[in-house]
Amino acid sequence: MNKTDFNVRLDKCDVIETKLKELWHDKNDCAGVYCAANSSAGASVCIDRLGYFECVDQSGKILRTVKPISRYELTDWTDDPCPCYCGQGITKSRRECIWKELNEDGVYVERRTSDENVPHGCGNALLTMDKNCDNGMCLINLVSDQTQDVDLAGSNSDFYYEAYTLGGEVCNIGKLDLPLYDDKQRGKIDTHYLSMLCSACMKTSTEIFDKLKVTIVGNDGWKADWILVMVNNNNGTYYNLEWLDDNGSLVYDNNYSQSASSGDEEKRNESD
Repeated sequence: MNKTDFNVRLDKCDVIETKLKELWHDKNDCAGVYCAANSSAGASVCIDRLGYFECVDQSGKILRTVKPISRYELTDWTDDPCPCYCGQGITKSRRECIWKELNEDGVYVERRTSDENVPHGCGNALLTMDKNCDNGMCLINLVSDQTQDVDLAGSNSDFYYEAYTLGGEVCNIGKLDLPLYDDKQRGKIDTHYLSMLCSACMKTSTEIFDKLKVTIVGNDGWKADWILVMVNNNNGTYYNLEWLDDNGSLVYDNNYSQSASSGDEEKRNESD
């Protein structure tokens, strides 16, 4: 049997030896099967020489040197781009399965795929997995708001802000208060310069927050005309013309209709 014949035999061994496990460490078993099957006295042994194998008879004579043919290999993992322009998110890490299989002519051909939903020759090996990614922090530059120019619209309560991305992640801005200044007064604009970092995922350089949630601590109610939030130097303006009062919360939306319900202001005055 010449060397070419042996390689063909070893390939067939890969296929027919069902006892072999899925990992390619089993190539030693395969080479051993060949050695035993081709020994004149049935007594040759297969010695692993780290990368190749030797079929050796009882006297120590090397009958044949074998370099097994791998049935499959897995490439290194590669990561998809992080979906976040800034902040932390989840991306996909992928690798490829490359394997040999017999075609209709009995010839081994190479196959490859990175889609684990397609049957492949790498057993149960995963070809994709989720992976955390980080593209640096998003920057909230400032928050500015205007109190409506109506009776009792101003407030001396405390206010806490949360900003929500299009993906539903939250940046907790926290309490905003201008020190040594009576803010949130009727008709006045207050601006808070922040330079605040946030790890929420924002997917484009021009993305703004989807909505804003404001919570009042106290019962001195407030009525906003608008609230502006600048993030990554992009301005978003948010509206909710209802009263914020009694330790409650309101969501301010950048698509909110600015038309207040009729009689809203009168109801507020009547309740006071």
